[in-house]
Amino acid sequence: MRKILLMMLPLFFIGNIIWAQNRPLTGTVKNSENGAAIVGASVVIKGTTKGTVTNNDGKFTLDVPAKGNNNVLVISSLGFTSTEIKLTNQTSIAATLTSDSKQLEDAVVIGMVQLRKKI
Repeated sequence: MRKILLMMLPLFFIGNIIWAQNRPLTGTVKNSENGAAIVGASVVIKGTTKGTVTNNDGKFTLDVPAKGNNNVLVISSLGFTSTEIKLTNQTSIAATLTSDSKQLEDAVVIGMVQLRKKI
């Protein structure tokens, strides 16, 4: 009985690996006004916590589920309007974000400094 269980255990793990296959998705995020790369834009699969951010060239790589065509990619960045892209079987995408000046007015930066005088 013990031998049978030990032989079945690897099959269980292989089955999980087969069902949980992902495919890589690459892409770039650029500014729609001047075509400049947007650094640090958030790229997330809607309804999940799976995501990434763009690098210095505005490029990203993300593993998306291979099964199901109902995945939606949400791309957002501070100062730009968010966009949603429905994924089908693409392996790469190119997204452009439009600047939103109203969003920049909402950002408030507060700084505090504490100094001690030594005598």
